[in-house]
Amino acid sequence: MFRAKALRKVQKKHKDGTIWATDSLVEDYRLTLELKDLGWGVKSSLEMISWSDVPLRIRGKGGLFDQRQRWYSGTVDELRKRGIKKNSRYEAFTISLLSLNLLMQLLLYATYTLIILSHGGVRWVSPFLILPVAAAALQFHRWIRYADQRDKWQGLMTITLIPNELYAIFREVIYVYSIWLSYRRPNRAW
Repeated sequence: MFRAKALRKVQKKHKDGTIWATDSLVEDYRLTLELKDLGWGVKSSLEMISWSDVPLRIRGKGGLFDQRQRWYSGTVDELRKRGIKKNSRYEAFTISLLSLNLLMQLLLYATYTLIILSHGGVRWVSPFLILPVAAAALQFHRWIRYADQRDKWQGLMTITLIPNELYAIFREVIYVYSIWLSYRRPNRAW
């Protein structure tokens, strides 16, 4: 009964009387925020298993870049529309941290480059390698323990963290671009 009342309140907000927001790039996220605003708790189930269809191309219509850009800019759009409220503070904070993390990564890579080019050698770089080496060891441990099918190439890529680093930079660049896009062209559609 309470759920039906909450969903009717959500329906009244939408122009066409639907529960899903057809004018949003991230309708599931918008519905989640609307339910939270009505006082409902939204939680993840630890028993839930889900799969996501990841685009096989990076660029082009329907590629990974387009998908992530739609998700991220849609999230920024929703936060801008409703403002920073009790239920959206965490997401706004996360977005600001991702932007800050991209800046920190670029500074770190610039520092590595300067140390190497100035012939500072490995002794100056080595303290900076403690965390990446620990992260690689943890990632390798998780791969050994949880991966269903393992091969040598996959193990090499896992321990070097190259895919993780490249994807992290890719994701953070898209997030910064999505923030810019959200302010520059706010009325985008699917």
